[in-house]
Amino acid sequence: MRCLRNVIFASQNEIRVEIFRALLDEVSDYIVSGDLAALKSFNRAQVEEEVAKASFLLANRSVELGESMYRLEDHDLLRGNLAMFDLNVDERVFIRRARAFDAIFAGKTSYEEISQALLACGDYSQKIAGDRFQFASPSLPSVWRDLFVARSRPGVDNTKATLTELLDAVHDEGLVDIEATLRKISEDYLREAVASKKYDWRYYMTKYPAMRSGKSGIFISSSYEMGFDLCMMEQTRLSSYYSDPYVRAVLELAEVPQDKYFSVWHYGYAGYEADSRWSLYSSNNRHFLRITQEGFQIKSGRKSRIQAILDGHGVDGDGSLNVRQSTIAGIVFDRKDRVVMAADLVREIVKGED
Repeated sequence: MRCLRNVIFASQNEIRVEIFRALLDEVSDYIVSGDLAALKSFNRAQVEEEVAKASFLLANRSVELGESMYRLEDHDLLRGNLAMFDLNVDERVFIRRARAFDAIFAGKTSYEEISQALLACGDYSQKIAGDRFQFASPSLPSVWRDLFVARSRPGVDNTKATLTELLDAVHDEGLVDIEATLRKISEDYLREAVASKKYDWRYYMTKYPAMRSGKSGIFISSSYEMGFDLCMMEQTRLSSYYSDPYVRAVLELAEVPQDKYFSVWHYGYAGYEADSRWSLYSSNNRHFLRITQEGFQIKSGRKSRIQAILDGHGVDGDGSLNVRQSTIAGIVFDRKDRVVMAADLVREIVKGED
């Protein structure tokens, strides 16, 4: 019955009214024969996984292995689907990874902390459209489940590899204090990035919680790649409110009450491209700050006091606050933290507004 349950959970797209009688007949045949091949109209990938899991258990005949596998299958984020776990490993490796997963996702650690450590281990995103990338959600279990049970999305292999790296790292660091372990994994990655002066989009998203705060976990890029041109989505469509994650990080680090001074929300295609994704002065709706490939662009709002501050921070004549960069293996790295640079500037501007 466990195998049948797992297959049914994975077959939401295959279970249709028009073939319901055939599905019932297949289930009846399976219950009588125990042959998974009878479930020919159900999700084929899950049926094949059930065969592989049975072979894995048969080859090892370990009670502990079986218990570990069944606990994973029963986890609400997996629901029988172990696509994120390698079955071609030593049973001890599988068991320790299962224990790490249980410890991380026991419900005691926030998704925000888990997503930070997962991102510190690598780019685990999955491409759900040409310009759209799915990451984990800070609050929605359904988003995590979709990431973990996906099989055909571009990037799913990276998700599996990154999760595996996290599970192994957590096992090596220890399961006693999971929050401390996850924090150390994140801090080690950030420390290495700072030491090497390699600040790319993954560094920024790992360091700044504001950049992982979009409820949907979806990022949309008009350049069709993860980088500095990103819309952070609350919902799944552009016909909803969204924001620029870098601008959000700047204002949070500067400790600026966003609604009091600036408008950071965009709707529809008006803010889809980085050139038009301006945050606005709340007082007059004039352009204030936007992300660029090289840093930020900021406008003084025709106030001489603000222009003097821009000049003092090395902002050039067209309002560009640029950071030195390097490109390694096709990845653009800032050589200084652009969020810190812009936050220092914004903090000084706001100080004079009070």
